[in-house]
Amino acid sequence: MTFKNDTNFRAAARHRQHVCDAHHMAGLNPCSVYNGEISMTNTILRHGTPASLTESWAREFSESIEIPPNAATIVLSGVGALPLNPGAPSDTIEHFGDTRAQTRSIFDQISKILLSRGFSMADIVVMQGLFVADPKNGNRPDYKAFSDVYWEYFGSTQQPHLPTRTRSQIVGLVEPGWLVEVTVTAAKMKVL
Repeated sequence: MTFKNDTNFRAAARHRQHVCDAHHMAGLNPCSVYNGEISMTNTILRHGTPASLTESWAREFSESIEIPPNAATIVLSGVGALPLNPGAPSDTIEHFGDTRAQTRSIFDQISKILLSRGFSMADIVVMQGLFVADPKNGNRPDYKAFSDVYWEYFGSTQQPHLPTRTRSQIVGLVEPGWLVEVTVTAAKMKVL
């Protein structure tokens, strides 16, 4: 944070301290002030993208997320789709389905893995999606189909948390019929 003069810096620091004091008195998230910055010690803080106020694409992810050192975290390896059509040749897109079907399969698997480890989809703080060209989408990844399914799991009134997210097109995935593979990191505060 940049201030034009020391008076503004001190005023901002006092405001932050008042916020901390109010939180402490209410029995909420204790915090400390270091160099005028608040450090929330028991909260995972998600920061929206400034562009989300004007651009719909920026509403799908957090710009940044602060994870305190006392949070429990889990990192999942890349997850790809399970076969949707076992009768189709195993090295084809038809075997696994289109991007929409593959994304749903992947998110359902991630949800099951996280739940088995005491986490949920709401705890995801980082998501990386790797995509290959889809011949039925003009040899481009079908990012729209991915986003349509993504909204079923993130950013709703039932589950409003948005992870940080990267989507990248790559040359190929290990499984020839996969169109997308997703890795995630989840974090939540430990219950004492």
